[in-house]
Amino acid sequence: MAPTTDGTSNTIALVRAVDQLWLSVVLENLELVQDGLTPAGDGPGFLTLVLPAQHTAESIPTDDPVSPGTSANRVSGPSQLRFEIAAGTVIPYTVEGLLGWTDRTLVLDPRGAVSGSPYPTTPPTETFVEMPQALFLSPGVGGRFVTQAQPRTFGAITELWRMRLGRERTIDGAAVVLEPPHTEVRVRAIWTDDHQADVPSADWPTLHDEFPRLPTRLDERHLVRAMGDHDMDLEYPAHEAASVDRLWLSLAGGWLDLAGSFSGPGVLASWAQRVAAGRDVHVRVAHRGWLVPFGNVASVIQVADRRFEVDAAGGVTAPLRLREFLSVTPNAVNFDSLAAGMPNAGREVPFRSIDLVSNFIAEISRLPVPDVLDDTAVFVPAAVADGVPIQLDYTATDRTGVQQASFALPGVFVRLDAAADDIAAVISYYQDPASADMGATDLGGQPVAYADELPGTEGDGKTTLPTWAMSFTVGAPTSTASLPDGVLPLVAAMDTAAVVDDKVDTLRGQDAEPFTVRMAGLWLEHG
Repeated sequence: MAPTTDGTSNTIALVRAVDQLWLSVVLENLELVQDGLTPAGDGPGFLTLVLPAQHTAESIPTDDPVSPGTSANRVSGPSQLRFEIAAGTVIPYTVEGLLGWTDRTLVLDPRGAVSGSPYPTTPPTETFVEMPQALFLSPGVGGRFVTQAQPRTFGAITELWRMRLGRERTIDGAAVVLEPPHTEVRVRAIWTDDHQADVPSADWPTLHDEFPRLPTRLDERHLVRAMGDHDMDLEYPAHEAASVDRLWLSLAGGWLDLAGSFSGPGVLASWAQRVAAGRDVHVRVAHRGWLVPFGNVASVIQVADRRFEVDAAGGVTAPLRLREFLSVTPNAVNFDSLAAGMPNAGREVPFRSIDLVSNFIAEISRLPVPDVLDDTAVFVPAAVADGVPIQLDYTATDRTGVQQASFALPGVFVRLDAAADDIAAVISYYQDPASADMGATDLGGQPVAYADELPGTEGDGKTTLPTWAMSFTVGAPTSTASLPDGVLPLVAAMDTAAVVDDKVDTLRGQDAEPFTVRMAGLWLEHG
């Protein structure tokens, strides 16, 4: 393997490896003096290494067993590493000289060097790695690539030539380059092919991928926003970078092992990906959302893993397979804080707060909600084994502020970026008598205060009735602007309750019989 030029001065050198595998070296302000390259004049020179595709995104099949044949895929574009060569430096014009980068400073895109940068309006021209396909990553400050100029041979095996991302550290006064796990290495997503300049995320149209993939193109757009867009400080206030255990580049595809989590109320909660020789081994993406009818928060985690299987023709194959999980942790909804956006100042619910007490991660299947266009953003989480909607456990504090009632309900998951039309479809779904089971629960005779007690009579129970069943519905808020930031743009309401009145039945001389009640109009309108 030896360097050659294309016949023009100070422009491009090609380093041939094997047939159809190549990389190019772009020389800027560098001149060949005898057997070495050196910056021309007093300014620095630049050496840019352009590598072939590092990643292939491939379709996640939905058939079981998988159909034989080639799956749909998209190959990434080239990646590049750009180095600054200080004035007076001489680089030997050899393979070893061109590929000896450990002591050379990477020229980083400003969006990768610091957080809080403006949203990118142009593709990067400095150092970037396109992996996964359509997502451009940039090393953080201090990033260095370590490589051996020639592949190493172990007996009859010669390893693939590759370069490995590390980080420059100062130890005992000397600069050294360490690789994970001996040091922390971070990268940021700085660009995606699906970038839309000057368009708020709320106005992004739904992106339809050419085939099922993970991360989706919409996910990649959110990754750029989450890691560095200063305009998204509310959704992603910390703009955390991703932590890298391995980022290796080669002429036959890259290796990647990274994970990132993103605080704040943005839709993207976390991302992890492992790539080997340019192909995905494991991908995990978590999205935040709400659970209808009350608006408690939850997350849905999508996981794609490569598995060995026997295909429909009897051959052995290794497709990616997608599984989904519902992640629920305890959290509360306080209706007093939502009262300004509720049609009757919160009186339509006989509770001051509702605590989701479930704490689990469960594999799920999706049940569709009628008329929802994006069934990845709005659906009913169901058990994989039987397709029955998953029950969620709640504890509600009634209007006395003291009495509590416990019950279980299924729910609809609504992702934070769900479209307004799909949220309207959820309202129609809950108001349709055919889906009344979604909002119905058994309270088993627990006491519930349906209205505020009159002054001076607090605690006498005059507004409390033993309740055997209750059903909930949802509606539109009086205005979304009246709701606090980051809450479900729907409001819950009690539809009916089955109660008993011991005092009345005692007068009648009969055993208490449950009867159905609704909230009185005078209470709803005037309290």
